[in-house]
Amino acid sequence: MIRAAAALIVGLIVTVGALVGTPSNAHADAAGPTDYLTEIIGVEPATDAVGLEVVGGDAFIELTVVPGHEVVVLGYLPDQEPYLRFGPDGVV
Repeated sequence: MIRAAAALIVGLIVTVGALVGTPSNAHADAAGPTDYLTEIIGVEPATDAVGLEVVGGDAFIELTVVPGHEVVVLGYLPDQEPYLRFGPDGVV
């Protein structure tokens, strides 16, 4: 009886350790530093409703939008097709 309880406890500890101790790709750090430099050169039309910031050691761009405003992020030149759209209700 004691051996069965001990085996159960050890099994639970191993299972919990495997579930908690395994890193997930969604929680992984961003890629390491590169020789790229990200610069935000402007927002058109100029507005106080949109904030942009380079964060995470040049790994991310943080976009903040005042509720009720729409933001469309354009793609690369020469086409500049709509790449992302943030609606007034916060839906991407």
